[in-house]
Amino acid sequence: MCFGEAAGQIWYGAYGPPSQLGAINITLILMQLLFSGVVVILLDSMSKQGYGLGSGISLFLVANIS
Repeated sequence: MCFGEAAGQIWYGAYGPPSQLGAINITLILMQLLFSGVVVILLDSMSKQGYGLGSGISLFLVANIS
């Protein structure tokens, strides 16, 4: 899911026209989005297991605001 969303954002020009970005920049943006998505998923998993101060919903609200 993270890969599909990241690829869609790049494909539809959220970070500029893909033709002007170049292959290296597209790859770097894709890897950054994938890494941050995986981190959010892992943090949500930890908060659901009781290691956080609140629920997983709070984590997504904070991530959206930031």
